Amino acid sequence: MTTAVVELVGELTLRFLPVPLLDAFSIVYVRYWLSKPVRTDTARKLKVIKDYYCKQRTRGGGEVVQPLLSAQALDEQLSVFCTTMAATSTALHDELLLAEQEAQRAKQRRATGAGGTADAATAEGAAASTSASRPAEPSTRQCWERITSVAGLQHGLSEFVKLAELVFVMVPGSVEDERRFSALAFIKSKARNRLTDHLGVCMRMFSQEFFTAHTFPYKEAFDAWRAAAEKRGRYMQNKERQINLNERSKRTIKPYY
Repeated sequence: MTTAVVELVGELTLRFLPVPLLDAFSIVYVRYWLSKPVRTDTARKLKVIKDYYCKQRTRGGGEVVQPLLSAQALDEQLSVFCTTMAATSTALHDELLLAEQEAQRAKQRRATGAGGTADAATAEGAAASTSASRPAEPSTRQCWERITSVAGLQHGLSEFVKLAELVFVMVPGSVEDERRFSALAFIKSKARNRLTDHLGVCMRMFSQEFFTAHTFPYKEAFDAWRAAAEKRGRYMQNKERQINLNERSKRTIKPYY
């Protein structure tokens, strides 16, 4: 059980990205720029990204994988990137605030026309509480759509556009891995609590679906079991034959009077 869990945790660790790198990805999101970050924090996060994506890597077979991003291009485009993201995020935030305020005023006008001044005051208080509890926040998708819609910015921030594409295609969670843990609990149940030596093999067969009810080699499995059973049978037959011989020899020896 312990070996299978260690192997599974190791596989998950290799599959998911390090926590510092996930934190560094925040520079492509609007929320980060609405918090008015300092340049040193952005540079620190960018260094983490460059250490991971701007270096050659070697696979198990000796194949060299070229870096996905250029560290030089990221450094050259950093100043324009910071200015553009801050300005675009602020503009989208202001536009969203104006749209919400206009919607609230329209709601108040409808309430005034339908129910009078008292209803209008009630609607105004509800709108104010809603605005205070849910601050306006534009989507990151809108921010990057606006940036890439300008040819000059798309070309001038080409390396950061690649970075944004890398971040947006990554999944922060994995249903498949959660299913692995469920499969582990299903395979090693109370009825199979002694399953230890072949637990890793059972996990791989169950998760990767090597066999189904129609493709499982029943004949080969039965032949393998029967061969092992015959070996055990010969051993038991030899043992029984030895016991019979001993009993027969005892009967043939007559006592001396």
